[in-house]
Amino acid sequence: HVSVSLDMLVKLVRTFGPVIHSTVSGPALVGVDLHAEER
Repeated sequence: HVSVSLDMLVKLVRTFGPVIHSTVSGPALVGVDLHAEER
C-alpha cells in the first residue's frame, strides 16, 4: 500500500510541480511588494 501511495504522490508532483512552482513564485513577488509597502 505504501509503494502505491508513493507512486501516486510522485505522479502528482510531476504533474502539478510546474503549476505549483509558477503559482508560488507569482504571489511570492506580490508578498514582497506588500511587505515593502508596510515598512
